[in-house]
Amino acid sequence: MDLLQDPYVAKREFLARLFRRLGCPEPQGDDLVQDVLLKFLEKGYARLDLTEGQAGALLARIAYTTLIDRKRRNARFGHRSLDGLPEAEAAPEREVIRWVRELLRKAALAPDELRLVRSRFVEGMSLADLAAAEHCHVNTVRRRLGLLLDRLRREATRDLTDTGRR
Repeated sequence: MDLLQDPYVAKREFLARLFRRLGCPEPQGDDLVQDVLLKFLEKGYARLDLTEGQAGALLARIAYTTLIDRKRRNARFGHRSLDGLPEAEAAPEREVIRWVRELLRKAALAPDELRLVRSRFVEGMSLADLAAAEHCHVNTVRRRLGLLLDRLRREATRDLTDTGRR
């Protein structure tokens, strides 16, 4: 075997054919192929002594669950393709800043919550740095930010729906 030859060419081609048969558009299929191969490697399946048929069946199962997970995640978060949408008008920077400030005011964040959002998204602090500053675990910071962002998303959706921008 040539050392420069990719050992996963056959698996990649198999997955690409599978996703094409399932009706995935080309870019999405390529992303899914990479996700499946990454899961295959992360789970340690590459080290197993699998026959070609067993490897294909395992890859197909991982591909199926990955596709289902992606569809569920897209449905949950309202993912829509941007193809075919008209170009959005560039909002003046001052208008965007004003809208974000108004959104933060409407969400009624506590001072510590506002400080957390500002530190992460304005100042660009990492989760580890925030955890050290807050004297808590990184997962606690991640969970708090997630809850805050959910609250801001709900408020933004309500605001956009009320003003007819959506």
